[in-house]
Amino acid sequence: MNLAPDDLLLVKALRYCLGTLEIDEINGWNDSEWQGLFTNAVQHGVSSFIWHHFNPVATNLEMPMQVVGEFESSYIRCAGRGFIIRNQLEGLLQVIESIEKPVIVLKGSYLADKVYGDFSLRPMSDIDILVKPADVYEIERALLVSGYKAIKPTSDPIWCNHYVYKPISNGVRVEVHLDLRAVKNDHKFYSNELWERSEDSIIVGRNARILGLEDVITYHCHHQAKHFLKHFGLRSLCDLALLLKIHSNKIDWNLLTTRAVEWCALKEVELCMKLIAFHYHVPLSPSFRLNQVSSGLQIPALKSFNFEIFGSKKSKDSTRSTNEAPTAISLFDSFKNGSIVKLFFRAAFPPKRQIRRRFSSEVAPRPIIYLYAANIKRLVIRYARLLWKIARGNAELKAEINSLTEKSNWFNSR
Repeated sequence: MNLAPDDLLLVKALRYCLGTLEIDEINGWNDSEWQGLFTNAVQHGVSSFIWHHFNPVATNLEMPMQVVGEFESSYIRCAGRGFIIRNQLEGLLQVIESIEKPVIVLKGSYLADKVYGDFSLRPMSDIDILVKPADVYEIERALLVSGYKAIKPTSDPIWCNHYVYKPISNGVRVEVHLDLRAVKNDHKFYSNELWERSEDSIIVGRNARILGLEDVITYHCHHQAKHFLKHFGLRSLCDLALLLKIHSNKIDWNLLTTRAVEWCALKEVELCMKLIAFHYHVPLSPSFRLNQVSSGLQIPALKSFNFEIFGSKKSKDSTRSTNEAPTAISLFDSFKNGSIVKLFFRAAFPPKRQIRRRFSSEVAPRPIIYLYAANIKRLVIRYARLLWKIARGNAELKAEINSLTEKSNWFNSR
């Protein structure tokens, strides 16, 4: 698995943050390499995490002052956003606690509180919680009374497994899940055993529940691997690596294998574990032998399963975005599904805050209409190039589509 030079620098920086690399091995970088590291770190959503570990040793590393200032500015933005999300999560749990309903905190909120220990180190774009189906209507009423607005309410027959609400004031949207699945029409996982294995915990000072440790690991492997064609950058692997490192003495590796079987996620768990062990040098237990369970499972073209396939670059200081510019595979699929206009409009008109972040380092401050015009111009150019390649039957594009299709088929073959 050969990495590009910039990507290798980022992986080395994260290895140092995870404690699997000595500081001597990241010394001697030149100014352009430090600048490339910062740019790459922002795009993958790990700039604040890296700065948290590099700040105490920045002088020893001879980091350029310009890069120091950029890391500090990025960290301050992430810290401010993290403060808002933490307060919002605390208020949300207080509302649910007042009606005495159980709730399991998922994904970024769980990771920020229990793994990173600081909401400024783990950016997120929403708050995810899991509730029991029998409680969802009462929880929705409590959210509406407390000031949330329903985007995907329980009254909408289209949505049957999760519902979305947004606060009136500053904050992020809240996704209320009834079951756990990675993507639409994916394997659905919900059972009473999942709730029975969950544990009481304190999240941002409020009573809540969290998934059992083996369920957490399996769910994150399943969720991130199934999204490998879309959203997630290197941060998703960093989440799992830090989770394994912190709880290395608590993980029951045999039970983890059992959970992977129950979740129908053998392939996803193996892929994520191999990538973490290879890129981050995080040791796995000798008792963890997933290959024995998966009957000689072979990942197609494993050498091409870099973290790069876990998502294209992110916009400045942002996390996952569903309004990303179209890629070759998404454009190809849009032709088959007849949704090319919808795809274009989703990419052309993202939220105002997102488009400001996207262009904040590229153009001087201008009215929002100019930023939307610049974004549309960029999309038209990209669309034109991709359409020209598709029309000419570009061999490289066909190879990319065939490769991604092969990997997708491999995931879906149970």
